[in-house]
Amino acid sequence: MIAITIISFGINITSLTIIRSIKFQHRSKVEFNFILIRTITSFVKFLEYVLSSGRVAFSENSLAPSLAGTLPFISDVLSLMQS
Repeated sequence: MIAITIISFGINITSLTIIRSIKFQHRSKVEFNFILIRTITSFVKFLEYVLSSGRVAFSENSLAPSLAGTLPFISDVLSLMQS
């Protein structure tokens, strides 16, 4: 999961560099939308990572079932954002 996140971050930086190098009229709007979408997606991925790690860390605790119950919703939000 961490490796995929790092690869995704690298690809996002490359995409942003390509967008900035293209000369067209609506470039600033495209840059803003790209950064906004990437920020929201990164936040959702981070939240999913925290919940997954918390579920593993608190596997012996009564908190684990409630964390496990929220993971499908976070995954659905991430899927909806990417479609």
